[in-house]
Amino acid sequence: PRGAEPLLRLARIDARALRRRRGRAKVLAISDVTNPLLGPLGSARIYGPQKGATPAMVGVLEAALTGFARVLLRDLGRDTRALPGAGAAGGLGAGLAGFLRARLVPGASWVLEELGAAARLAGARLALTGEGRLDSQSFFGKAPLELARWAKRRGVPVGVVCGELERGLGERLRRLGIVGCAGLRRRGESLASALSATRGRLPGAARDLARAALMAGAFFLGIVRPSDAAEPPGVSTAAAVAATSATSLSSLEPIPADAAPREAWAACATLSGASDSRGSRTAAR
Repeated sequence: PRGAEPLLRLARIDARALRRRRGRAKVLAISDVTNPLLGPLGSARIYGPQKGATPAMVGVLEAALTGFARVLLRDLGRDTRALPGAGAAGGLGAGLAGFLRARLVPGASWVLEELGAAARLAGARLALTGEGRLDSQSFFGKAPLELARWAKRRGVPVGVVCGELERGLGERLRRLGIVGCAGLRRRGESLASALSATRGRLPGAARDLARAALMAGAFFLGIVRPSDAAEPPGVSTAAAVAATSATSLSSLEPIPADAAPREAWAACATLSGASDSRGSRTAAR
């Protein structure tokens, strides 16, 4: 039967035939998240609601996966309950680890290694990346924030273009060296409308993030005075808000997306001293 509920009736696992077919093959499982199978950060509780599961359904999913993990440990000798990546794809990571003895590796780091990201970042002054929705789940090994970690270690500031940005993440993003976030969906806008306008908004978002990074460095170095930033000619409201986020990402919360340019840039000037000296040096690189 489909779904996780039948796992509640799982009594035993006989994988002898599978072991014979696998032979000496080594399996590498590349996971896009680092969540364990169970618990507060596990598959059911973190990703169940995202996929439409009600609280009652999440309870069933957690119980089913708990029973599955118990039998997996008893019959196949692999403990997947707290294994990083085991909670990926509804518990597929746990299945691969248990049945195929797969080694789970963080997918974002693996892909960045394969792409030679370290060498590319070595000569970069700004890195731009993107995400459909930047939220608390993005911190569990998602590619954009993993790239930000890589960039921060090399002193490269990062700008993020995203379809939507969850409120309240400013400080966490700033600690990763992210100097600006451009959300493409406008406040109160329908999803259909935002999707249809995405292509046209992307060039402006990239431009605004580049300007945000430059403004962050200029403020920190004292090149730009607060009075100069009151209302730069030709700068859009989106750019003003992006520049504000460059100086202190916490400003994404109090400053509305539809703020007037003068209001947003004035806030940017006010907040320009909010970051610590380490963050200042990073943004000014």
